[in-house]
Amino acid sequence: DRWGMVISILIEISTPVTTIESPDDGHLFSWGSSSHGKLGNPAVVDSGPCLIPMRIPSPNHVGLVFVQASCGKCHTLALTDSGRVFSFGDGEHGQLGQGHQSVEDQPTEIPMSESGSVFSMVSCGGHLSCLVPRESREFFSLSWNHQRVEGV
Repeated sequence: DRWGMVISILIEISTPVTTIESPDDGHLFSWGSSSHGKLGNPAVVDSGPCLIPMRIPSPNHVGLVFVQASCGKCHTLALTDSGRVFSFGDGEHGQLGQGHQSVEDQPTEIPMSESGSVFSMVSCGGHLSCLVPRESREFFSLSWNHQRVEGV
């Protein structure tokens, strides 16, 4: 492969302008449109398109191993091997799970994850996010529910 990495995990892409990958070493790489913080790198926010894969820095989170990532229209959720969830990008509709509707330009752990909740899967749609807990048959949906699209 071109960059010396092998992709062996599930990566969901649901936007035509941003791509997120996580090679076997557990780091996240992104490329595409840099608007709204959706590349997860504060150094390139709104600087035009990023045309080659660039590693997403994870400040203050040394030793994290990302095993899954999912992209919405302008946001991303990333899951670690220990079940922690991080979000970044545009949170206008509450889809980042951060308790605000602002942009996060770097991976930021969601409060549910900080409080000890452990997750097994993440998935993003256009302006919504879903989290599946490891020990439950429920899922959590994060979004502004103006079209009654959420459910449990």
